[in-house]
Amino acid sequence: MGRRQQGVDPTFVSRRLRILLGGTFVVVLLVGAAVVVAMSSAGPGAPVSSPDTTRAPGSGRTPEPPPPPGTTYRNFVYETEIITAPTATKAQSKMWFADGQWWAGLYQPTTNRLNIFRLEWDTQLWVDTGVLVDERATADPDFLWNGEYLYVVTAGTRPFAQDAGRILRFSYDPDAQRFELDKNFPITITTAGTSAIVIAQDSLGTLWVTYSSEGRIWVARSDGHDAQWLEPYPLPVRGATVQRDDIASVVAFGPGRIGIMWSNQLDHAIYFSVHRDSDPDDAWSPPEVVIDGLGSADDHINLKTYATGSGTIGVVAALKTSMETGTRINPLSPLILLAVRADDDTWRTHVAGLVRDRHTRPIVMVDEVAREFYLAATSPVRGGNIYYKRTPMDGIAFETGEGQILMTSAADVRINNASSTKQPLTRESGMVVLASDDDTGRYLHAVLDLGAGLPPSDPADPRRLDVPDPPDPASPVILVRNDFEPWPVGAAIGTVWRVRPEDPPTALTIVDDGDGGRALRVSAGADGVPVRSCREFSEVPEGSLAIEARLRFSRLGASDTALLSLRGSGGEAGNVRVTDAGFLAWYDGTVKVRTEAQLVSGRWYRVFITVDQTARTYDIRVTTDGGAPIASQSAIAWRSSEVRNVRSLCQQHADGAPGQALDISDVEIVQVPTP
Repeated sequence: MGRRQQGVDPTFVSRRLRILLGGTFVVVLLVGAAVVVAMSSAGPGAPVSSPDTTRAPGSGRTPEPPPPPGTTYRNFVYETEIITAPTATKAQSKMWFADGQWWAGLYQPTTNRLNIFRLEWDTQLWVDTGVLVDERATADPDFLWNGEYLYVVTAGTRPFAQDAGRILRFSYDPDAQRFELDKNFPITITTAGTSAIVIAQDSLGTLWVTYSSEGRIWVARSDGHDAQWLEPYPLPVRGATVQRDDIASVVAFGPGRIGIMWSNQLDHAIYFSVHRDSDPDDAWSPPEVVIDGLGSADDHINLKTYATGSGTIGVVAALKTSMETGTRINPLSPLILLAVRADDDTWRTHVAGLVRDRHTRPIVMVDEVAREFYLAATSPVRGGNIYYKRTPMDGIAFETGEGQILMTSAADVRINNASSTKQPLTRESGMVVLASDDDTGRYLHAVLDLGAGLPPSDPADPRRLDVPDPPDPASPVILVRNDFEPWPVGAAIGTVWRVRPEDPPTALTIVDDGDGGRALRVSAGADGVPVRSCREFSEVPEGSLAIEARLRFSRLGASDTALLSLRGSGGEAGNVRVTDAGFLAWYDGTVKVRTEAQLVSGRWYRVFITVDQTARTYDIRVTTDGGAPIASQSAIAWRSSEVRNVRSLCQQHADGAPGQALDISDVEIVQVPTP
């Protein structure tokens, strides 16, 4: 380890740059091998502050012992032809600590689905709990555990509806040591993919997300309930028009504030804007300049909070500059920075790595008990080892050089994309950092002891598997549970169920179900043109689906009314219908089956469907709302042979039924184990 790099207050430049702030040129000083720059981040005309005066080793105090190396564990593999960089991106957190255990969202290698895994401490093996987060291999998730709920925001990066942003909420069952998806989730909050969508929760319980899309920084928030969301809007401040590869992150700090930090490579700056809890949505502060100047901005931001000495909650950020690019590269220019927002709302920036150290994708972690910041990053840039550095919060100074090895493997020489938790580290939790190697298609994680001791597991144990053990087959996977309770009667709803592009979005509203509950109503227009409403859910090729719903229709039409339709790519697999004469019907293959049972408009019925996706058959059972049997049939053939898997549940009006209303409530879709 080398000499300590002194803090830079509050931004930086390299020797090859001079930045004019309010008519004052910045002076660049060389202290040993470290670059030290003093300048103001408050903007043009601000006073230039003096450099940090932290004493370097050898200046009379007792040298600190070197930090210990981390212990590296190789985990299971992932499919590199389908999944890329599963522990990215820089702004997101893939892990959390709950119930005395570490958890993570990892891609299950046999299904390529994102599941919740639990880390068994003694063995250091990841246990697949079987709880599905996202079926999309292109999805990038961010996890937030607040002690009561686990929130996940996930989106792909492509500009298509298949990559749209989703919000999920899970509750924890300590007896089963398992998270369960809550009712009315997931919901959809964007219409297409984003870059590095991130979630936070303010002091009032409102959820916030931010992301970059189409050259703008966007913001969205919940509205009265975790499942109710307003439409995303562009961040209404200067500097929020950015390059397409710029990113943003959001953090709750205090008292009572939300902050968004984003990179702007057009302006060569990193900005931060503040919103006070309960203020109007457009009330964001003018952007604070965290760093600026040619080469200062890159799309690497990782935000955390920390307890300040005055009892407030501050913000700390790990940042990367672009000083390693260009035609004249100075190896002593700052590359990795730790930016800290003080109680006086100013930023102090500290050099944590130089260009010659070749760091990338830095993340910051906070130990509030020991009052230390930890910074972990990859070196070299295209993958290698994960290194870390630590510094006291109250006298920030980093050692020069790459740092101490946190994660390394002789078999995986391109480790990259470190990720951990948003939460503060504790003695009990220790430090656990997750990473991956796209060359070998391998997850890895590292453990650093913070006082409670290291796990007894041997990292070289040959029993460590390439594929994790399958989850408990007796545990079903909840895909959908809707009771529509979060939405008030009369509200339009488009984040859970959706109509076709040609249908009016106002066709979906919340109504009273007559028993004190809520239902979703799909209303046909006065012209009698049918409207189709669908609830998409995770496509699960294996296993069976158990579907339950409570249904009601207001009147008959001139043709069949699709009370419930099971659809996938290629058309309709199964359905429950009511004919123009009121008879219950369905399709067995291409043959329409009409029963002798008649359904009455205005009454609630319950429909139970079991879908065998291997045999491509389904079973139907229809009862009254009280459970009295009406009709049932088993082993019904799918209507369309083109459908591979069921992935949406729909309703559709009859032709010639102006004003017809279709109501649905108490919807549940569960993936059940195959015997």
